[in-house]
Amino acid sequence: MMRDTYIQYVDRSYKFDDPVPPTEGYSLHVKGTPPPYHAEKIPDGPRGLFVSRDIHKGELVHNGTKSDVSFPDANAWRRFMFGLPKREMGCDVTEWTWTQGQVENGPLKLMTSFTISILINEGRTDEDVNVLPESDVSPLFYATRDIQKGEELLTTYETLYYAEHGAVGLM
Repeated sequence: MMRDTYIQYVDRSYKFDDPVPPTEGYSLHVKGTPPPYHAEKIPDGPRGLFVSRDIHKGELVHNGTKSDVSFPDANAWRRFMFGLPKREMGCDVTEWTWTQGQVENGPLKLMTSFTISILINEGRTDEDVNVLPESDVSPLFYATRDIQKGEELLTTYETLYYAEHGAVGLM
């Protein structure tokens, strides 16, 4: 539903043609091969991403170029939000929208994802964090240490997933 709304209200030429369904992620390397994680509900907590196999330090864990979408401006984001078929979907999208530069010192863009990759949670401490982007503008996340099957993937929101809404015309 969200993908159809994005095409209808934001970018009619955008193609969501990945064979991996968004509930399983997206093709990380080869078309049809999902990323090494899956979504789970945390007991008495939110949903999160959990490792499906052992991951080695330095391994690519998430590629945002294959899962994230951007909005050209605040009005496109508003059209998308008001075009969503269910009101409660807007709450999720609002929570899952961030601003990000895509090049060093470049303008900020409104970003979101329509795959389970959006469910990555923030670690409570620096020691909890096990995946990070290679830079503040990078959509590529790498393992910062070996991660065992079953562990939750955790990152930090302070460097990448911030929301400077005024800088993109939403205030």
